[in-house]
Amino acid sequence: MQDANRTVLFTALVVVLLSTTRVTPITAGQGENMNYLPFSKSLLRPFKLKRIKVPEDLRSGRAINVAGVQIQEEKAAGVENEGEGSIHRLVFSGRNLSGKTWRVGAPAASYYDALYEGDLDRNGIRDLTLAIRTGGNGLAPSTRLIFLTFDRKGDPTLFEATGYYQLESHGILDVADLDGDRRAELVHMVFDDGYWITNVYRVRESRWSRVMGRFANLRFPLYTRFTNRPNHKPVKPAGGRNPVAPSLLK
Repeated sequence: MQDANRTVLFTALVVVLLSTTRVTPITAGQGENMNYLPFSKSLLRPFKLKRIKVPEDLRSGRAINVAGVQIQEEKAAGVENEGEGSIHRLVFSGRNLSGKTWRVGAPAASYYDALYEGDLDRNGIRDLTLAIRTGGNGLAPSTRLIFLTFDRKGDPTLFEATGYYQLESHGILDVADLDGDRRAELVHMVFDDGYWITNVYRVRESRWSRVMGRFANLRFPLYTRFTNRPNHKPVKPAGGRNPVAPSLLK
């Protein structure tokens, strides 16, 4: 009888502990990666951008015009109706400074959030950034960014990145000026094999490149070990670990 009472008491104690113990899940929603930024957040000098609300017309298939760029969802040629698994593309089109037409595209999305306008590479031509919610949970990246940057002739370059970017009213936290040259860089973080990996991409005359080695008094890529609390100390991956961050460049 005493053994039975002990069993009941132990079971009740376990239930109480499970109901009151807070378990910290491994998640990385929008901006959560900043808990593992391997340098001071003060180095993320704000790069001011003009935020523009995405009109409902874009979601309905109608064209919108922003800064001389037409943006429209288009259905793939040869597909008659939605039931046949139509594939939509998001098409950007316009004219360069010589009047020549251009047209570039990317996969369409469901959760268009905001457009940002600003001269990312400081070449005198305004660039566009489209922010899209992915709907991802847990460690799935929360935001997709489509950058449309222009060279001095007005010809476009399209660059995409999907990550944990934090959208703000006057810019994107992860699109910042790290080295103080008044041009934008993208801080891109991914999680792999127990580590957060931080890379930087910079844009020069509309072209994006990945920083390798010394930049802004740091050496990229940088690695931060995952812990149950914020950790900003860069380290070398331990033996037997091989955290990898695929390049965003195509």
